[in-house]
Amino acid sequence: VGVITAASLVAPMLGSLGLSPEAAMLAGASGSVIIKYVNSSYFWVCTSLSKLSVTDAVFSYGGATLVGGLVSFATVCALWGTGLI
Repeated sequence: VGVITAASLVAPMLGSLGLSPEAAMLAGASGSVIIKYVNSSYFWVCTSLSKLSVTDAVFSYGGATLVGGLVSFATVCALWGTGLI
């Protein structure tokens, strides 16, 4: 819900911000995966299938999604900075 709301709010401003739709979409997508926490149903699927305790899952799964989100956002920034998107 948050990604769709953010996209709806940002879309009319893309021209005045000087952002391409591709860059905005990729930035929103990387921001949506930056951290998964206990309120995510996918968090519970991963926790139950891997048989982790909640504490272990918060640190391992949350840490992995944090790293993945930050790396993807840095990649989007690098692509935008070089003019590829």
